[in-house]
This record gives sequence, C-alpha cells and structure tokens, in this order.
Amino acid sequence: MILFRPRAADFQTAMRQIQLFDSFNEMDDYLIDYHNLHNIITSQEQVYTTFSHSDELRDSKSGWLHSRYICLGNIPLGIYDSKTLDPIKKPHLEIETDPQGGLKCQFDLIDEGFIFFLGNDQWYGQSKLVGFKRNDMSQPRCRKDNVPVTRQDFIYALNYFIASQAIKKLEAQKKRQDAIQLMKEQRKNHGQGKTSLC
Repeated sequence: MILFRPRAADFQTAMRQIQLFDSFNEMDDYLIDYHNLHNIITSQEQVYTTFSHSDELRDSKSGWLHSRYICLGNIPLGIYDSKTLDPIKKPHLEIETDPQGGLKCQFDLIDEGFIFFLGNDQWYGQSKLVGFKRNDMSQPRCRKDNVPVTRQDFIYALNYFIASQAIKKLEAQKKRQDAIQLMKEQRKNHGQGKTSLC
C-alpha cells in the first residue's frame, strides 16, 4: 500500500487529505486528475511524475518511515511512502448512501472488519463520523465531529484511519517480534553462561 499526502501549508492539513494507492500508476493517475494535468499529456508512455532521489524522510509524527517527495518536473506535489505499509493491501472502500443522506462503509484491514458511518446528528446539529469493529459495536474505535458529509471527505477520513491503524498494527507486530528475539537471545546467553561455569 502506498501512502500519499499532498503538499499543504501545514502537516495537519496535509494529513487530513491523505490518499492510499495499490500502485505507482494509480498514484500517477490520481495526481494527473487532481492537478488537472490532462492538457499537458502528449503520449501514454510519457512519465508525468518523477520520484525524488533525495534521502528518505523518517517522519515520526505520522509513522511514515520511508517518505520521499514526488514531483512534476521540479515542482513538489506531495510526499509518498511505498515501503512502510508495503506488506498490507489497500482495503476496498465501497461507500453506500443511507435514506437520511448519510454515508456508510465496511472494509477489512489485515485481520479485522470495520464499519464506519458519517451523517448529520439531529440532536447536536453537527455532522459526526463514527467507526466500529464489526464484531464489537459497543465502543467506537474512531469518532470525529464536524466532518463534511461528502464522499471525498469520508474517503479522506477512512484513509487516515486505515493508514494510522495499519502503522500501529505493524509497530505492535514488530515490538512482539523484537521481544521474542530478545528472549531467545537471553535464553541462549543464559544457557551459555551456565555451561561455562560448570
């Protein structure tokens, strides 16, 4: 899964507009559409976007450990990361509209199923986004107020949740593996220490 955030005035604004892609071609197509670059395309084989050869940016705020700039010529369009979530496939987001004008989406991420709702809350007079694990609807895993009830803003919010959740899962997995490795090394060293004392 490729992570992408556009060039923006500040980090929070950029992170509210992140996109997820399965391939570089998909990201290229999105950037061409988003920046309306169709009028400068001269051939199908032309390379429209170029990837920066600069050093990777290790972004601890977002958990993107292998970020780089993506440019059109020498104009930076945003930052992408194709390695941090490489082992995870992008979930398919099928968004449905409910009779009250709200939006709903179910998807699977790694080994868990999620369901999200976005709509206007009549009691509080504002919009609300809530997300649950499908097997535990008692507590929301995600809640945001005042998210515009549009498909694009819903997709942005889902992408943000998917990326951050996947990064957390991979970090937890790595910590478990590191702990197991450390225990194995300690046992091995402890066993070697006993042998040398006898």
